[in-house]
Amino acid sequence: MKLGFLLFLALNIIGIIYTLYLTELTLQAKIACPLNSFISCEKILNSEYSYFLGIPLALYGTLGFLGLLILYFYKKLPYLIWGILGLIIIIILQFIQIFILQAYCLYCTISHVLFIASFVLGYMLRLAKF
Repeated sequence: MKLGFLLFLALNIIGIIYTLYLTELTLQAKIACPLNSFISCEKILNSEYSYFLGIPLALYGTLGFLGLLILYFYKKLPYLIWGILGLIIIIILQFIQIFILQAYCLYCTISHVLFIASFVLGYMLRLAKF
């Protein structure tokens, strides 16, 4: 259980650092990963969909990881709701990438995978606690 928690902690810390890095890239418009016409982080992160209420989505990702980390120590239900909300947002963002922008961002996908892995691991650890 100790190793599992350390992995959960590491995933969240990596997620926080990574999404802060993506936030900086978005703000500076220094994104380079166009492998082809479909895989283009630049197209995604420079689109109108990369901001919500004037804030880069990557910064919301940072809040997502912080939320997982903080809510892990509270009751199971708030953690579960936060995680499911994050999963719904990820599904919406993937839909926007593929069907609206018709491009795909590897940077975004890495942060999504980190969030999903962290949420699932944290939830499994919570179940094992009780």
